[in-house]
Amino acid sequence: MKKTLIFGVLALGSVMLSCSNDEESFDPSLLNRKWYHDKTKTLSFVYPYDGHETCGKDYIEFRADGSMLDVDVLNCEPVTDNYTYTLSNKTISIRYLGNLQGSADIASLSASRLVLRTIGDYNGDGQAELIEEFYTAQ
Repeated sequence: MKKTLIFGVLALGSVMLSCSNDEESFDPSLLNRKWYHDKTKTLSFVYPYDGHETCGKDYIEFRADGSMLDVDVLNCEPVTDNYTYTLSNKTISIRYLGNLQGSADIASLSASRLVLRTIGDYNGDGQAELIEEFYTAQ
């Protein structure tokens, strides 16, 4: 895909959901790594991410200093957009040039899996639906 899905999803939805079990332990330092797009789930459908090239994978990278990279591999060349993010409880807010692009809840976070959850009009039908973005770390 030309742009990673998270930004389209974040721009669509600003209504937030409560995260998975708040009693569950949450280590925000696990966020700071490269996250490769895996799939999107909405309306009981799962859409595998098909934007990876054989020569490289698209990813987002959260860094401890609050910066974030969105790397899209096009024709085997990485195209990088720089963002900043803040984390409040389990909600990530992403900014580009100081402007809020959107927010998502962290539904699940481990050393190898990230699931972001938001509400938006994923299919363009005018109805808001739950959207979950799945990422893997390698």
